[in-house]
Amino acid sequence: MNRTQQAWKEKKAAGALLMDVKSAFDNVSRPILSRRLGELGIEADLIRWKDSFMSDRRVKLVLEGRESEEPEVETGVPQGPR
Repeated sequence: MNRTQQAWKEKKAAGALLMDVKSAFDNVSRPILSRRLGELGIEADLIRWKDSFMSDRRVKLVLEGRESEEPEVETGVPQGPR
């Protein structure tokens, strides 16, 4: 938001691209996304922030009161409850 407001103050254009593609977020690869963002010229600090957001995640399933182990999640973007 700060960058958008700064661009507006400087009379520059600013925009965002948001997409909702069914099941796409579940299959995002962190390294591939980082590489692609770099290729698109996205600033390194934003790529690092995204990497942090997608790192050190685990998943645990609970079925009929029984809990699974908590393996690390390597793909997908956290989206909150569905």
